[in-house]
Amino acid sequence: MSVDVEFPGDHPVTIVGYALSGFHRPLSGESANLTVSADPALIWPDWLQAPPLGAACSVFFDDATILEGTLAGVRVTTESVELKVEG
Repeated sequence: MSVDVEFPGDHPVTIVGYALSGFHRPLSGESANLTVSADPALIWPDWLQAPPLGAACSVFFDDATILEGTLAGVRVTTESVELKVEG
């Protein structure tokens, strides 16, 4: 299982996650959201100090796009980095 969050742009960044949670497909008029958990050792400390909240991103699950949205939040613990994406 592979869960990737890709941020496009002049300097694209891909964060490889190990877990996906809270995903639901939108119903009439709702927006979708999900949380991807990643290993903090795999993410640059500078990126974690100032994550690009509101930046466009795509979430892929086993190479299939499951959500196009924006980074809505980041939570960092000693065990994981949780990226909340809304779209």
